[in-house]
Amino acid sequence: MIQFAAGVLLVRVLTVGEYGDFSLANSTVTLLAMISLVGFQNGLSRFVVQSSSQPGYHRGTAVATPLAVSAITSLIMTIVIFAGAGLIAEFFAKPALEMVFRYLSITILPMALIRTLNAVFRGLQDQRAKVLFDDISFNTSRLVLLGFVFAFGMHFEAVLIVYVLATWVSLAAYVGYFLRHAPGGDALRIDWKYAGELVRFCLPLLGFAVLSNLMIWQISTILGFYHESEQVALFTAPQRLTNFVPVPLLSLAYMYLPIASTLTALEDREALAGLYRSVTRWAFWITFPALLYLLFDAEFLLRTIFGEKYLPA
Repeated sequence: MIQFAAGVLLVRVLTVGEYGDFSLANSTVTLLAMISLVGFQNGLSRFVVQSSSQPGYHRGTAVATPLAVSAITSLIMTIVIFAGAGLIAEFFAKPALEMVFRYLSITILPMALIRTLNAVFRGLQDQRAKVLFDDISFNTSRLVLLGFVFAFGMHFEAVLIVYVLATWVSLAAYVGYFLRHAPGGDALRIDWKYAGELVRFCLPLLGFAVLSNLMIWQISTILGFYHESEQVALFTAPQRLTNFVPVPLLSLAYMYLPIASTLTALEDREALAGLYRSVTRWAFWITFPALLYLLFDAEFLLRTIFGEKYLPA
């Protein structure tokens, strides 16, 4: 809900064209940040669960090593995007995109580390960390800072600064929590042999993560290449409404994966099948009414939430 409120405020603060530029750059940067994770977002929690039962398992290594790998890969991606922002703007024939890509590239490193920490704590079956720092902390700080931008009528660059600050503030808070809770008494240490095994395990899952986000990114990119930024905004703004639909499924799936991995390791197929049926049933009955409402009352929702300028969406 906080994320949705911050998104609505963002749409209200910016012009349609500015929001189109932001959406185009943000979807691209988010995809690149995901690529820099080399599959950790989906594979790390499974690897942590499986390796914890192996001889010689060291929790400090399992926690520190993926963070080191993510830091290196995301830093390389940050440098590439920051240096190539001008070329990207030329590709889209939109000079304003250069500034947007430069600012948002600074968020790749903290985004990658936050998602790596999410995966680590997910493998340890600690769901509080993601909720506190990836969901509440980031979105609350973004909402508060955007409120200042809205109240004082600041320009587009101030919105970009808000995004950078909110991401880094969330990472700082997350690191503080991590240092207190994650190691569990084991000293943090980086094992590059372990890193190689981890990357080989997670890399095949990178394709799934990319494909799941590629369709939205591809449509935004095609619109940005062939049309004005306003068309990108009219496509991406309503997605903030449709993002409500899978929220119950995402909430259930977040803890489903490590529990399912544990049941698989125990070879308890009956419990795994029951868990799958229960998650599917609850996700459907919570999601379906929301989907129907969006289908039959879209015009009212767009006018009320985003304003008349987004009615063509």
